[in-house]
Amino acid sequence: MAELSEEFVSSLARIGTDIPDFRWYLSAIVFLGAANYPEHIPYLYQQLLKHHIHEEEHFEATKALRESFTKASAIMGAARTGNAIRLLGTATLPHLKDTTFHRSGLTDDSVTVPRGKALHTKIYGQNVLFDGSRTVDASLDYAYVVRELFYGKIFSFEGILGFRETEQVIVAALIGVDCMNQVSHHMFGMRVNGVGKTEVEANRQICLAIAAELEIGFKEGVIEVPDVPE
Repeated sequence: MAELSEEFVSSLARIGTDIPDFRWYLSAIVFLGAANYPEHIPYLYQQLLKHHIHEEEHFEATKALRESFTKASAIMGAARTGNAIRLLGTATLPHLKDTTFHRSGLTDDSVTVPRGKALHTKIYGQNVLFDGSRTVDASLDYAYVVRELFYGKIFSFEGILGFRETEQVIVAALIGVDCMNQVSHHMFGMRVNGVGKTEVEANRQICLAIAAELEIGFKEGVIEVPDVPE
């Protein structure tokens, strides 16, 4: 099996370097976990701290990496997320650990349900290719889990990652699990909410680069970034 090299990690860092505040490493680490290659996470994390993240930003960046997996858990599942985040935790130095429960006091349905509904509408509201009634028709219980748990309690919490980076890690996780129709929906949601095509493409390219390096295949390739009305 191929190993990630220092040179390769540096090549990932060069993707999207002209995009302000683009934290490419969120995509990289989530993709590894979602694609079921968590064994590469400790090395990638060590390379990030050594070469790509300023020391004064180590704590906040590590917190963002943990939150990326928390949000991606609704895409990649508890099992793969558990494997990934525990390996990240093992590689995390004591002074970079965080014992704070960041969603404390923000889990009541009166807060999370409207917040999740608003996010769902923000992502899908302008997408004529998405028919939310099909989810309800398929299963009321599944619809509840998606709208009220995934969107309400996981995705829409913005205490650590805002909309832009939440969608970034969702897309990376979706590419990792090879769910390309959902990749298209979420890339469209990013674009209609102001995220530039260059940034969405950079996110995509990071995942594709890792897939090529580790010889990870996709059933039908990775969908292109959709065009949106100007």
